[in-house]
Amino acid sequence: MRKNTSNSKLLQTRVLFLLCMLTTPFLLNGCSQLTSTSSNNHTAIVSPDVTPASPTEGTINQENPQTPSTPPPETQDVEKEDEESTDLLGKDSSTSTDSSSEDEELLLTADEARMLIEEKIDMRIYAVTLLSDSLSINGNDYYQFVVSEQAMAIEPTLIVNKYDGTITCLAADGAITSYSTYPLYNPLTDAVCDWNGIYKRHISQSETNATLLMAQGDSTSFEFCIDSINNSLNMGQLYGVATIQGNTATFNDGAGFLLIFTMTSDGLTVTESGINIYAGHNVTFNGDYTFEKEFTLKDKITSDKAIGLLKTLTPDDLDLPSSIVNYQVTSDDIILNVDNKICYTISVYDISGERDTLINTYYVAIDGSAIYRFDLTSLDRIMIYEAS
Repeated sequence: MRKNTSNSKLLQTRVLFLLCMLTTPFLLNGCSQLTSTSSNNHTAIVSPDVTPASPTEGTINQENPQTPSTPPPETQDVEKEDEESTDLLGKDSSTSTDSSSEDEELLLTADEARMLIEEKIDMRIYAVTLLSDSLSINGNDYYQFVVSEQAMAIEPTLIVNKYDGTITCLAADGAITSYSTYPLYNPLTDAVCDWNGIYKRHISQSETNATLLMAQGDSTSFEFCIDSINNSLNMGQLYGVATIQGNTATFNDGAGFLLIFTMTSDGLTVTESGINIYAGHNVTFNGDYTFEKEFTLKDKITSDKAIGLLKTLTPDDLDLPSSIVNYQVTSDDIILNVDNKICYTISVYDISGERDTLINTYYVAIDGSAIYRFDLTSLDRIMIYEAS
């Protein structure tokens, strides 16, 4: 019994030795391929179907290792994990982009919001402190600040809309009111006015002797045209651009003459400063003006486009002997108020003779809505075109 057991163990030992001898080339082949591909980003998994080299092939060419045409299951799993990682990175990236895009929609940072308040008050006297950067009321997001003087808080607190920069007051009971109710409000610098409209100065209840048209282009300035006439039929007219500061605006002609507009709760006050070279004897633009009707500047055209619009009319409309193309047409850079419309003044000259002769004068609204012709018989302006 013992002898049979010993012989059996000896036989098993020989079989294992022979198996080791037979599988050595196979293992060497696998190790070679593993070594040759280890420099790649992913570790290569050698397929068990690879055939070991024959004795005539010698050593394996490591420069061109055999690559399986179909990745084994393990490789597919690795690639799948990489794809899933890429997908996750993509989702993270998109989430980050969405978050950044939301941040980009914010008009103001907390520091920028604080600066808006500091521009309105004397920082030599007052201090501005951020109370909250995450205040939300009725779906609107705000920064909340308190203004203090010598450590004494001034009520109510101020809130600044994160998206449009609007400053309002927030009372202790949660009521939101206009900044104009704030104790430090200064109408000379803080007022936001609408500088659009037609205003008139009346010398009696039924008689008007001055008209002011204003058309605001942006938050810093507006165009205006003002004309006046007195009882002696002396006239004055001025066109210009006024610079806005709070509820006041100023026109400066650069030669010492100023025209100051002050918006009040009842209307508008116009004040002259300097010598008015734009008005006749005893004619002035000074006075209180009352609001008459809305007027806004829409789609303003250039003087060249005004001339082009004029050239679309027939000789009969223009009261010319022949087509307007036979004449010299020029813009005189004079802006007039015609029928409550700000108009370019355009002159037509006959240049066929020794001297240029003025044939007629036309007025084209700067929004292109109307054209007027000066009638030499009635000495009045007649509308010859109106946009539909």
